[in-house]
Amino acid sequence: MAEAIVAPEDAGCFYHPQSRAAVPCDLCGRFLCALCDVELHGQHICPACVETGRKKNLMRHLDDGRVLYGRLALMVAVLPLLFWPVTMVTGPASVFLAIYGWSKPRSLTGGGRASYVIAVLIGLAETAGWVFLLWIFFK
Repeated sequence: MAEAIVAPEDAGCFYHPQSRAAVPCDLCGRFLCALCDVELHGQHICPACVETGRKKNLMRHLDDGRVLYGRLALMVAVLPLLFWPVTMVTGPASVFLAIYGWSKPRSLTGGGRASYVIAVLIGLAETAGWVFLLWIFFK
């Protein structure tokens, strides 16, 4: 929470003049309260500079999107079931994606790892089915 100004000589936040400034923005110099301070890799940045950097693609370290590998692996495992010969490739691919994405950052809105486990199980079942069919065919 932002701290209220108690003395007239205290600087106020650029965005919240009634709140005591904690730090200046390292990019533009505006005074920021604790509420407005965005700390990014050791720098204190104001919301306007963050938005400008995001729009101009200058903030390389800003994480504004993530690949949801669990959902991708599940989709790669399930969608090809509509055209089953493709599962020869997508079964192992879904297992690979689930294992590869297991340690990657997950969604910012939550969600567990159930889609990873389901994708691995379906992918292994598809792969085992193809191994069995090829074993029967070439036996």
